[in-house]
Amino acid sequence: MSKKEYLIAFLDTLNDVRPEGQNIKHLIVQNELTDDIIDELVSISQQALNGVKDETKTAKIYQWLNFLEKLKHQEEEEKKQEAHDLDAMLTSIHDL
Repeated sequence: MSKKEYLIAFLDTLNDVRPEGQNIKHLIVQNELTDDIIDELVSISQQALNGVKDETKTAKIYQWLNFLEKLKHQEEEEKKQEAHDLDAMLTSIHDL
């Protein structure tokens, strides 16, 4: 599943907590998903916590924030691995 697909699926699970997430979902579907957008989603979600008094809804928003952080971290690790793989390929080509 791509980062975009993960976010869309997770926004669907938050629909009962933050229905305006469907607007964010539409933006994600229509645009390229960048780290800046993920950072903005984190910011919006943290602000939303201030207005939520229901413990279940608060727990879901915290899960959402953890999900975003893990997604971002996973992508960073994948980029590092890809860079390592490319370096190894260049080295093997150079050694020929």
